[in-house]
Amino acid sequence: MSLLLMLPLLMNANLLAKDLAELKAVDMQDPKTVLSIYKEKQRHYALEPSKGLLEIHKIGFKAAIINRDTEVVEAFAELIQRPNWFELVEPELPFLISNFGIYYRFLSKYQASEQTYLCAKSLAKDPKFLSTIDNNLGVLYLSLDRLDDAQKMFSYAKKHLQGDEEDLHSINSNLANIHFLKKQYGAAVHLYESSFMYFVRKQDTQSAVHIGINLLIAALEDNNFSTYHRYKSKVTELVNAFDMPALKLIMQWLYVYQIFLESAVLPDIAVQHSLINSMESLSKMDISGTIDTIVKQLNLPKLSIEWKKRAVPLTTSVNMNLNDHDELVKLKWCESQP
Repeated sequence: MSLLLMLPLLMNANLLAKDLAELKAVDMQDPKTVLSIYKEKQRHYALEPSKGLLEIHKIGFKAAIINRDTEVVEAFAELIQRPNWFELVEPELPFLISNFGIYYRFLSKYQASEQTYLCAKSLAKDPKFLSTIDNNLGVLYLSLDRLDDAQKMFSYAKKHLQGDEEDLHSINSNLANIHFLKKQYGAAVHLYESSFMYFVRKQDTQSAVHIGINLLIAALEDNNFSTYHRYKSKVTELVNAFDMPALKLIMQWLYVYQIFLESAVLPDIAVQHSLINSMESLSKMDISGTIDTIVKQLNLPKLSIEWKKRAVPLTTSVNMNLNDHDELVKLKWCESQP
């Protein structure tokens, strides 16, 4: 009898392992596919906790954060607060809660993001959690232009780092952003360069592409043309392999900027027309500040007029207030947060 009772459980465990392998096989660079697979499978899972099932839910949760899928995020919050799941969840609770802070930052709910990170910090006893949370909190402050607060958080993150090289280079690339925004371009180039090479070696194309583009921009602003030329081909290769057309448009702008800075040669009419056609896409990206700088440096009337039509005005402050607290995910561990 016991064999007949055990068999369905073993089959279930094998199915979970298969599902987990399938989800892990889909690169998180394609979070929509990950989320679609997860939502299809989610309906068939039992409510009983298991390590394998928690890993599956965590993958779905991560994809839901990237896709701003409120339904899945709220379902995950409800799951981890069930009493029978707490023993499995408790060891990584600060990390899981900090992910809700990322979710709120993506939704521009900055106050909720900050409070959630602070809640996660209050629960973190292990330095490895503090390092991750401080890094995330620093990214939030960076997006709010609170550069000194961001730099302090990144310094804390490095202090609590437990020897993880990937985390180190993630923190360093964030510190490079601070240096860049403070116009300390030489320091930014140094940090971007080491982080870029690390993620290239690790074959993390997504991280390498974004850091590599930042490296090229910082090198140009520093008039460090030897570094620009050293890495231009590799960054271009990665951009071409990465399926995001807007990145190719950015590389076109950087090429035009490099020619102007090195040789004082302005783009001809055909190139200007191509740059104008790319403005609509680039005006909605974080890179818009760099495009604004390039347009001003080139000082070409047609480019300036067309960019002015599309550029989103930079705000000097960010509204930290939330109009609808009912939209927030309820986390019992954070109820005492102001």
